[in-house]
Amino acid sequence: MVRRITLLALFSICTTALVQAQSGGLQLLSIGPESVSLSLSESVTAVHIGPASIFTNPAQTATDQEAAVSLSHTFWLANSGNSHAAVSIPSARYTWSFGALSSTVSDIEARQTPGAPAGTFDVNYYAFAGGLSRSFGNISAGVTAMYLYEQLFQLSASGYGFNAGLSGTLMDDRIRIGASVLNMGRMEVLAESRTPLPTVGKAGLWADVAQFSVSGSADVPVLISLVSDLHIPFNEQDNSMWLSGGLQATFSNIVALRAAFRTGETKRPFSTGIGITFEKLVFSYAFVPFETGFGLTHSVGMRYFFDL
Repeated sequence: MVRRITLLALFSICTTALVQAQSGGLQLLSIGPESVSLSLSESVTAVHIGPASIFTNPAQTATDQEAAVSLSHTFWLANSGNSHAAVSIPSARYTWSFGALSSTVSDIEARQTPGAPAGTFDVNYYAFAGGLSRSFGNISAGVTAMYLYEQLFQLSASGYGFNAGLSGTLMDDRIRIGASVLNMGRMEVLAESRTPLPTVGKAGLWADVAQFSVSGSADVPVLISLVSDLHIPFNEQDNSMWLSGGLQATFSNIVALRAAFRTGETKRPFSTGIGITFEKLVFSYAFVPFETGFGLTHSVGMRYFFDL
């Protein structure tokens, strides 16, 4: 028991910056799963981000016309990183989605007494998800079930979680709205307590607000879109609402530039990113600077559409 308490105390010290930089609970569930969501400061409840939508609003996967796979990796703070992989498969009536998230804090020094470390260990979090969604005209609905697992040295615990969401379109798809409840569930006891899940309710908007052409050697069509999300945490430790929002400028349906902000108590108030589309292949990148010396976060990802 003394050894467990010592390790838990060391883990708490080593990961204080990570906990301060994002809400409580499993780390991988409290931030965007891939590059587009990070570049828009998690304002993606009304945004279709492909198969990764099973972690942000599973209703969005119902709009898939083709099967798709998405992959990403985020270089988070210090010795930590988050990865994501997901696939969505539309059928005649439903869209089936499957995905996984992982988060690792590596090379944490283990000590039982002052002095040289006895070695190092990693802290790992995993989420394995399956989702189902369906469209009813301009309205879509979806649900996700997740198996959750966390590992701290020789300690581990598993649990379950659920996501549910709705989405709708207006004005010939120029406006999209969405609502979701994310990360409902429970973890087993780890050492002496349960890790709380970052349960949150969200309402979001996506609107194409302006379209024009830039003249040059050839006219370049430009589409300006506005995105915003209201976040309502359900955690007892932090139940204050906060807002995120941003803009996306899309050039010739090929290059998308993104910038966003978030309010409330956060160490990452701004984010930016870019997306490049090559027919059925979409590359994305996000850059998230942290305040007060926490560092910089980079995220790279890709999405590929294919025929079954």
